[in-house]
Order: sequence, then C-alpha cells, then structure tokens
Amino acid sequence: RRALIRGFTRLPVLRDVALDYRTATFCRGLGVLLGNGVRLTNALNLVAGAFAGEGGEGEWTRVRERVRQGSRLGEALADTPEISPVAVRMLRIGEEAGHLAPIALRAADLFEERVERRQCARDEQDQHQWVAEMAKKLQPHRQRAVVDETVGTPLFE
Repeated sequence: RRALIRGFTRLPVLRDVALDYRTATFCRGLGVLLGNGVRLTNALNLVAGAFAGEGGEGEWTRVRERVRQGSRLGEALADTPEISPVAVRMLRIGEEAGHLAPIALRAADLFEERVERRQCARDEQDQHQWVAEMAKKLQPHRQRAVVDETVGTPLFE
C-alpha cells in the first residue's frame, strides 16, 4: 500500500499537489501543536506519525533526530523532499523571529489555498473537457439538423 501511494504521488500530474498537501498537513499540525504548548521534538513526533502510511519515514526520522540533537528546524528540513522549500524558508524565518507557531499556521493556509486552487482549476478543466467532448458527440447530429433544415424546408413550402 505504501509503495502504491508513494508511486502515485511521484507521478508528474500528482507530484505538485501531493507536495502541497503534505506541506499544508505538516505545517498545520506543527502550528496547532506548538501553539498549544507542545515542545518541538514532541510535535515533530506527532506530526510525522500523520505521514506513516505514505512512506518517507526515514526523512522524518532524520529531521526529528537532527532537531533532537540541537539543530534548528529550518536546518533539519532544508534537504527534505517531503515538504516545499518555500515552507521551509517560512518556517526558518518564523523560528528565527520566535514566531514559529503562527508562521507554520500561515504556511498551512498558503498551501491549503494552493491545493484548493489546483482542485478548482482541475474542476474547470474537467468542465471544459466535458463541453468539448459533448460538442464532438453532438457534431454529427448538428450537421444532420442543418442538412434536414436546408433540404426539408423547400419540400414543405
């Protein structure tokens, strides 16, 4: 199951959406937990658990260990492909400014909006595709109606 999920999320069509979704989930969980007083290492343990079935556990373990050993979160996340580099920069700034929880929540909002926008664009694209397909299907009927009208009209006059 993990391999299947991981394989699907690596497809070019889904890769960007999956990255934005993982980023939003990570940042939302981190922001909520930190905002409620959970220590960073414990918050990372809990948030990483949300990704347990998707693969990438090694990356999350590496991030947790680096933070546990004293690295800053931004440094620990710098090389991970699991979340967006934009979010990593936002979290780094939030950490340096002492406002990690609110910045993490803002990053979550940003990436949730990106996922939603992509979904709306995909829905709109599906609608355009449906209209195009219906136009193709109706084309022979429309041509026949034009022929019937042009040929049939003189017959009835």
